[in-house]
Formats: sequence, structure tokens, C-alpha cells
Amino acid sequence: MADTSINDAHLLSPRRLIVQLVGFVIGAALLIWCIKLAIGGGDWSKLRDANVGLLGVLLGCTCVSLFINGSTFWLTVQPLSRLPFWDLQRLNLACNLLNYAPIRAGAIARVAYHMRVDRISFLQIAAWFGSILYIMAIVVGACLTATMMRPSLDWLWAMIVTVLLIVGGVATRVIISHRLFAKYGQGIDRILRSHRVLWGAMVLRLLDLSAFLGRMWAAATILELDLPTHHILILAVVAFTARLIPFGRVGFAEAAVTALAARLAASGLQGASIEAMLNDSGPWAQLALVESAGEALILIPSGAIAILWLRRRWRKARRSA
Repeated sequence: MADTSINDAHLLSPRRLIVQLVGFVIGAALLIWCIKLAIGGGDWSKLRDANVGLLGVLLGCTCVSLFINGSTFWLTVQPLSRLPFWDLQRLNLACNLLNYAPIRAGAIARVAYHMRVDRISFLQIAAWFGSILYIMAIVVGACLTATMMRPSLDWLWAMIVTVLLIVGGVATRVIISHRLFAKYGQGIDRILRSHRVLWGAMVLRLLDLSAFLGRMWAAATILELDLPTHHILILAVVAFTARLIPFGRVGFAEAAVTALAARLAASGLQGASIEAMLNDSGPWAQLALVESAGEALILIPSGAIAILWLRRRWRKARRSA
């Protein structure tokens, strides 16, 4: 039986709610800022006349990313509990949609669901989620380091990423073998010690990042923005990681992509031209909003259906408690 001493009320404590609401207000302000920039300085006719194939890539990459994300949760939990694959896929869709709420309800719902329905303790859930974030950090770090060493995304770049991932994986297995992780890790040692989980999750996270790259590329191509591939990768990494901000999902990724895209575009200019480029961020705000919309258009309907399933499972668990 899982330790349920950390209950639903604790997950919704006043302090947590205040932090979540403040984060949502800040994110909403950032989103409004992006929308104002996009309306004032962007050419929306390019989106209206977009190639159907590019729109398909934009939405298709979202489908791939959501499926990979759910698969990562399923794979990494196997050393702790044998949870059904499609249950975690549906839960992932529902929680991703709920994260748009002012209190980032998806993260709270995910923890509460696993504690009540799957009977996993809060500390084991923390170890599980921590393992996912740790593996993501290795993948993101490897890609960014390789990009700094080799700006062109070619075979040499891929080799550098591969070497860095191998080094990170081997180092992880050495570190996780320490007896302190077995004693206090609440299962994180079992997760990261598994060859199948560690290397499989790395591959899944790399594919997930590739889906973000594809969506960012499609958005830039639709808007006819001339960005080198390594800049698109950097923007995809920013969009990928900014969506994990714990106190609000709306607005933060869009603002980060807008600001960084303008800065990258201005990096090769000199003097006053840099300031002019940074002030004229309309096209980059468009890029951020189109990329984000490519996710929302898939996530909103699929997540809404998944929430109906989540509601039934939650009620069933409450009746059997």
C-alpha cells in the first residue's frame, strides 16, 4: 500500500495555489505581449496561404511528440510498477491539457492520480519524475553542447551527440550504483540502473526533441523566416524546456522563443541594426505563436476526450477507496 499521507489537500495548499496563480498571471501577460507584437509586426497572409503539407508536418510532429512523451512516462515507471501503456498515454493527454489551467492542474492531477489509482507513494513519484527530468537534461545538454561545437546539423554533429549521450549514460550508471541511492533513492536507482529504461528513455527524449525541431522548422517555413538549422534547434530546445516551468505553462515558452529568435537573428548584425532587429520582433512572435498553436490544435481536442476517461477512472478509484 502506498504512503498517502501527502494527500490531495496538500497538493492544493494555499501557498502552492498562490505561486501557481502568480505564475499564470505573469505567463498571461507574456502571451499578450507576444500577441501584440505578432499583430503589429507580422504578415499573417503567409499563414493563410500556407502549404497543406507544412501544416501536416506542424500537426503531425505534435502527435509524435505527445505519443513519445506518454511512452517515456510508461517506460520509466516499469521498474517501480507495471502500469498499462494506454492508461499512461491517456493520462498524459489529459494532464497536458490541464496544465493550461491557472494552477497548472495537470501536474497536480498526475501526482494525485498515481497516488490514488495506482497506489504509488509520493516519494516514488518524485523519484520517477526526477529520473525523467534527469534524462531529459542529459539529452538537451548533449544537443546544445554538440551545437556549440558543430553548428551544422550533419553526421559529425550526430556523432558528437552520440558520444556525449554514451558518456552521460555510463556516468549515470556509475553514480547510481552508490549505496546511498539504493538506501534513500525511493526507486530512482532501479529506474536509472536498468539498461532498457536508461538508454530507451534517452532515445525517446531525443525523438521528442526531434519532433519539436520538426514543428519549429514547419512554423518557420510557413512564415518564410530564413533561419539556419542550428538556430531552429536552439529555439526548439527552448520551447521544449520552457514548457516544463512549474508555475505556469501559458506564455513562458512563447515569450522565450520570441526573445531568443530576435536575438539570434540580430547576432550577425552590428551597431544600431541589432537594436532595430530586437525592437522589430513581430515575425519572431508569429513564429512562437504558430509553433505553440501547432501543439494546442492537437492537444485541446485529444486532451478533452482523455479528461472524460480520467474523470471515470478517478470516480471509480474513489468508490473503491
